[in-house]
Amino acid sequence: MFKQLLTPFSLSLSLSLCSYPLRKKKLVPVERPQDLAKAGSGTIKLLDRYGDALRITGVGTKFTKELMVGDQITLPKDVGTSPVAEIISDTELIVKKEFKDLKALELLTCPEGSKYKCLPHMDQSSVYKTVFERLNAGHCVGIFPEGGSHDRAEMLPLKGTGIS
Repeated sequence: MFKQLLTPFSLSLSLSLCSYPLRKKKLVPVERPQDLAKAGSGTIKLLDRYGDALRITGVGTKFTKELMVGDQITLPKDVGTSPVAEIISDTELIVKKEFKDLKALELLTCPEGSKYKCLPHMDQSSVYKTVFERLNAGHCVGIFPEGGSHDRAEMLPLKGTGIS
């Protein structure tokens, strides 16, 4: 039968109350960028929606201190998220994909701009390494589908490769 169940888990294992029992069950912690999101300083705007849709301009922002290339910026109520491709200055950056959702465009093109959050880039290579090691050792892996129980009531589509 099954030798072991490995479960990627998004709860912080640094919590002392949860840490020991979860580690004892050989759960693999999976940190999510959303769990580490921080409010960005100032507001952001999209000044040229049609001619330069990847250029984000900030007012009172600190892009060079609060973001790194590969991090993401996300708008309120999850109406849009985009990875940071280039940081030009504290008040100007380039994103990898343009914001296309109408609500996102309304926020970014309004005169006062939009609040935003900074989401760090997460290197999940250690999670994949652990999963591959367990599978190669003949163990099974249980992966719980992504859900939005803390911020949405519906299931999200599965992401990634290696789903069988």
